[in-house]
Amino acid sequence: MQGSSSAEQSPPVIRVLLVEDSSGYARLIREMLRDQADMNFELSHASRLSEGLAFLDRRAADVVLLDLNLPDSSWPGTLLNVLSKAPDVPVVVLTGFDNAEMAVKAVRSGAQDYLVKGQIDSNLLARTIRYAIEHRKATESMRLAAKVMESALEGIFVTDREFNIINVNPSFADITGMSAEEVIGRNPSVMGSGGDETDKYKQIGETIRQGGNWRGEVWNRRKGGEVYTAWLNVSSIKDNSGNITNYVGVFTDITQRKLVEEHLDHMAHYDVLTGLPNRALLHDRLGHALVQLRRSGQRLAILFIDLDEFKPVNDAFGHDVGDLVLQDVARRLKLCVRESDTVARLGGDEFIIILQDIMDEQDAVLVAKKIIGSLQMPFCPRKDECSIGASIGITIYPDDGTDAETLLKRADRAMYYAKEKGKNNWKLFSSIAREGKP
Repeated sequence: MQGSSSAEQSPPVIRVLLVEDSSGYARLIREMLRDQADMNFELSHASRLSEGLAFLDRRAADVVLLDLNLPDSSWPGTLLNVLSKAPDVPVVVLTGFDNAEMAVKAVRSGAQDYLVKGQIDSNLLARTIRYAIEHRKATESMRLAAKVMESALEGIFVTDREFNIINVNPSFADITGMSAEEVIGRNPSVMGSGGDETDKYKQIGETIRQGGNWRGEVWNRRKGGEVYTAWLNVSSIKDNSGNITNYVGVFTDITQRKLVEEHLDHMAHYDVLTGLPNRALLHDRLGHALVQLRRSGQRLAILFIDLDEFKPVNDAFGHDVGDLVLQDVARRLKLCVRESDTVARLGGDEFIIILQDIMDEQDAVLVAKKIIGSLQMPFCPRKDECSIGASIGITIYPDDGTDAETLLKRADRAMYYAKEKGKNNWKLFSSIAREGKP
């Protein structure tokens, strides 16, 4: 035997609490609910308010059918007591009086609907109960959404179909400095920092009309003039027919996060002591330079610099003075080259210079001589005069190698030959090769 399909399964139970002092009317309500074959009602009956409140203490109900005038209570206390006991349970008021004013007061006081005894049939009762339950769920969903919007730390704005702001949350004002009154009716571009960013918001509007959502970084300006970076996510809201009715934008001020990211990126690519590019950034720049040179056919020089007599200075005056000397060395090296060239620190007292777009090896030799002369000038950190020098090895692309590793190794090798010649000297790798040295 095949099992029953999901369509044949029993409908969910709807738990109804009827608070009504007339047992005859209670039987009538029970019969009306039984007539609804496609719905599964479970009716509980209380003849007094106190019994109904006690029931709500013990058990859950999906809806309360409430007579306003009971032996132990009357309007409006009856309704208010039930709402106080079970604020999340929808209440449908039952009364024998067809009084429109009372109906309005009951609904304003918190009832979901109002039914007049003697004017109810089975279908109306069932529809009213279902409406009351669904309306309460929808109301709670809207209330929850409003609370989320109000308490969210992110800035939120809601627009109409034309991308004009119709509502914002408190965090919007906290982040932008602009109140709801200042932005409602305006395009979200009012938040932009101006220029291209203002146009960007217009582009966002066009994009979401076509694709439904957009996310990315934008540069905004606070009311006071301060520019900040925000991460913005804009989504569309559609009705049951799939037509866009509104747009919701959620944004976060990520200025501090960006600063932290930039700081971490700087630490990953720059030497902490001297501020020069470190080994990682050196290899990255050298790799990019070689790719460009292979296309252009131009030349490049690498200068491998090792300081002479730095260790005695460090030992004699201490690491603090040694650090100041290294910082001054970095400054002097940068003054010896063009802005387009790269000065990097490998670590310790070793430095690398990449000279781009040179004519021949003599261009590199002139720079090496300039560096040696600059570093021979006395260093006076904290008034302690000290002297150092430099040994420099030079390789030329493509004469001495066509890849970064080969060029760096051969520049290092040439530097050691320069140091063996008596320090404060330079050596071309090509001259070592011509001399036939290993």
